[in-house]
Amino acid sequence: MARRAWANRLGTSPDVFEHDGLVMLARPWDSVVVVELGRCCVVAGPVTVIDGPAHVDRRVMGDADSLAALLGGPPTARAIGTADLWFTGIPVGADLGDTTEATDADLATLRADCSPAEFDESGLAELSRRWVSRTAAGAVAASAGYAPWAHTLAHVGVLSAPPHRGQGHAYRAAARAVDEALAEGLIAQWRCRVGNDASARLAQRLGFTWAGRQTAVRLRQAERRDPGSSLG
Repeated sequence: MARRAWANRLGTSPDVFEHDGLVMLARPWDSVVVVELGRCCVVAGPVTVIDGPAHVDRRVMGDADSLAALLGGPPTARAIGTADLWFTGIPVGADLGDTTEATDADLATLRADCSPAEFDESGLAELSRRWVSRTAAGAVAASAGYAPWAHTLAHVGVLSAPPHRGQGHAYRAAARAVDEALAEGLIAQWRCRVGNDASARLAQRLGFTWAGRQTAVRLRQAERRDPGSSLG
């Protein structure tokens, strides 16, 4: 199901991920997107640039800075980032505490408590279903939610307020999001920036299994924006 959803994002057949090695896809985007799942590495981007890295080491393809340098570096190519992809189809089944549906006011409160970079990286603004975990006093401590991808994946995002980190609120909110997604028949996806060790540890605690990596580089000259290039 993960391969099917990513194939849909890339505009190709799920069979593409059955291949070994590199698969190049010409797309009229303003970015180059690399998705590694299993033994396959799919590279999608403008036809004018994807021919270049066809025989490059996969370690380069899996690092946004290295790939951007290969494509000419700034200002021609700028690294968006590299993210690990984790998946689970097993309910967390944890004590969810005081988790409730998030309101716009809840999200505004959390956004005000966090830096713009943190809020953007969480992807909460783009998620269609969201929940919050509250303190004993009722304050918004963390929020998590998901957005369906291709009717198969639930792309999960989570963020906790700095004063309430390390208290289990992110875990409870994320567990609620995962369990709600699985109840809808979806597989949960966790995407976190490489180097975000706290997010990776939370994914493991929630039962996610690492399965691949996504790398994205923004190109200066754009024909059309790729909807799957942003990293959460």
